[in-house]
Amino acid sequence: LLTDGFGRVHDELRAAVDGLSPDRLAHRIAPGANPVGWLAWHLLRIQDDHVADVAGREQVWTAEGWADRFG
Repeated sequence: LLTDGFGRVHDELRAAVDGLSPDRLAHRIAPGANPVGWLAWHLLRIQDDHVADVAGREQVWTAEGWADRFG
């Protein structure tokens, strides 16, 4: 179930952001709205959290030092 669900996220997210420039990824369509790039990042962070929890492992975000790099 997780493999199917997260596989769909991977495929659909890739299709949704493919070809978007950094400016388009950072664009806010309205004041207070989150940009597409942030929404994509957040979706993948949630996936990292859920998969790590099910697998009984540390999240990639912390285990591979991404949290420290991004401060």
